[in-house]
Amino acid sequence: LKTQKSLHVLKGHKSMVRTVDIDVDTGVAVTGSDDRTVRVWKVATGEEQRVLSGMRDWISVVKLCPLTGAVAAGAVDGDFKVWDSHGFLTVADDVRTAVNDIAYCGGDLILACADGTVR
Repeated sequence: LKTQKSLHVLKGHKSMVRTVDIDVDTGVAVTGSDDRTVRVWKVATGEEQRVLSGMRDWISVVKLCPLTGAVAAGAVDGDFKVWDSHGFLTVADDVRTAVNDIAYCGGDLILACADGTVR
């Protein structure tokens, strides 16, 4: 951090924000909230670029794919979704256990789940 001041206060979620990921190369951030939305932000301006919806429960993790710009989100109820860089839903799944973390390995996804599995 170059400064301890906030560059921007990102406003738009209607409830607690639980997770954030950022791509420093593109200057894009994504946030996930108890309001069951994922929001995509331009970090330099603080502008909300897109709202991704359709999650059934609060979002426990969001992740940006550095290769494609896709956004993945997992929820406490096992709901899991991926949107492409244009905001179109490309994957919708239910892993039937909370999704605790998501990692991209190239273009592939790895999920860390509450049932002790990695998928």
